[in-house]
Amino acid sequence: MCELKGNQKNGTPPFTLKMKRDIEQARGLKEDEEQAMQEKVNVTFKTFFETKYLPIQKLHKGRNTWIKEEQHAKIWLCPVVGSIPVKDICAFHIEKIKRFT
Repeated sequence: MCELKGNQKNGTPPFTLKMKRDIEQARGLKEDEEQAMQEKVNVTFKTFFETKYLPIQKLHKGRNTWIKEEQHAKIWLCPVVGSIPVKDICAFHIEKIKRFT
């Protein structure tokens, strides 16, 4: 309460408990959004393939085609780039995959 009274005298927010709660809630929401963005940006190839790419391919491609894609990913792609964030995959990794096969 002393803090709020001092803020009222100085003219710096927060002036009330409600305003202080609102500021803290907004800060929490912003932190949650930043964390979600970081998780989205740092998604690994394996996670992306299994959760985003493959389910869509199962809907739009023939059964044998998506099964082959899944096998290729498990055998050749994931051992090399599975744990690397998609944004960090570069030509070096592609060459490594080529040599691996």
